[in-house]
Amino acid sequence: MKYLRHLPYLFFVCLLVTIAGCSEEPDESQCSKEVELLKKELELTKRELAMKEEELEKKSKRGGRRGGSASDVGGSRSSSGSDAGEASSSSKKSSASDAETIAAKQKDPKWVVSQVFAAAKTGNYGVLSGLCDPTGHGDAETKSFCGVATASGSAKQAFKAEFRYGQVVGKPVIRGNEASIQVMCGPQGRTPKTFKLVNRSGKWYLSSY
Repeated sequence: MKYLRHLPYLFFVCLLVTIAGCSEEPDESQCSKEVELLKKELELTKRELAMKEEELEKKSKRGGRRGGSASDVGGSRSSSGSDAGEASSSSKKSSASDAETIAAKQKDPKWVVSQVFAAAKTGNYGVLSGLCDPTGHGDAETKSFCGVATASGSAKQAFKAEFRYGQVVGKPVIRGNEASIQVMCGPQGRTPKTFKLVNRSGKWYLSSY
């Protein structure tokens, strides 16, 4: 490229030398032809140089765009990573908050029983797994309630049929660390039943049904 930049100057010098020599040449027509030829070559060289410069400028712009794109991608990835971290942190805080709320409400035996009915109505069985006695005590039926989330489809349907229209009809009767609550349940919500609960470390759990 540096060589091309000097070419117009070299041709110009040659042109001047040729013109100077023409003044001494007897054959002016031949001399004129040489001058014209040099002029054309000079013009072509200028065009070549202009094209090369234009091509280099385009390549430079493309390189800049690629660099910018890479930077944008890097920034986007960094931003995505930051967003993912914030979402994960927010999710953990939300889960911790939900656990604290449930723990606070579990101090009321009526709330524990009402969660059985709510799960049957909504199909959200997640809370049930935390309502069984953590020591492993309790009858088979209440233990089955706590495992509804992972039970078969038929077991879920039976659970819904039994408790979908259920409701608490009496106040909790508490004796020490045990409590009993009268409810109405069954397919029509007209069958009287009794839930029994046990208190462990200040929280109530299902014991029998």
